[in-house]
Formats: sequence, structure tokens, C-alpha cells
Amino acid sequence: RNSLHVAVGELQASYDDAGNMTRLVTRRLQCADPDGQCSQAFVYEWDEVGNLARARRWDRRDVADFATDAFLATAPAVDLRYAYSGSSRVDASCGAAPRRTRSA
Repeated sequence: RNSLHVAVGELQASYDDAGNMTRLVTRRLQCADPDGQCSQAFVYEWDEVGNLARARRWDRRDVADFATDAFLATAPAVDLRYAYSGSSRVDASCGAAPRRTRSA
């Protein structure tokens, strides 16, 4: 696990044994979101050959909500799934919670 503290927030990244990022948690110190949800967790899943298979994002007010894996049992704000044929991505599907769209 790596942590980076900067003037505008904090990042914490986790990696698997192959070096793929599996989790990224962000906390923004200056928050313009009207709901105050300025902490995000991004969780990445990789297939057996190292292709990104799934990417999900959760939004919270308090970064402490991501201290345990309990948030994984809740619906993510965004859920992307990828399928591959050979070395080419052939399908991507997106699921999102019913709330307004924001860039990740």
C-alpha cells in the first residue's frame, strides 16, 4: 500500500502481486460536491492474463468509510465490466447508481 499526501487531498493505492492496482482511495480537502461526497474508492479487478476485467467507484463523505471492506457490499456509483477476445477489448458494459453523473 502506498500513500501520498498533497495540498489538495490524499491518495492511497494498493497493488496485487503482479503489480496491478487493485484499489485507489482518494480524499479531497476542498470539496465542491453539493452532497459533500468528496472521498472516492476505486476498486479494480484483473483477469488471469492481466487485462482489466472490472472497475468500480464508490463515493462517500468520510474517507474512513473505506478503512474496511464493508463498503464493497454496497452498490457502487459506477460499475464497468470489460471482456476481451485475444488481445482486443470487445465489450464494455457500464452500470451506475441512480444519481447524477460525475467524472472519475
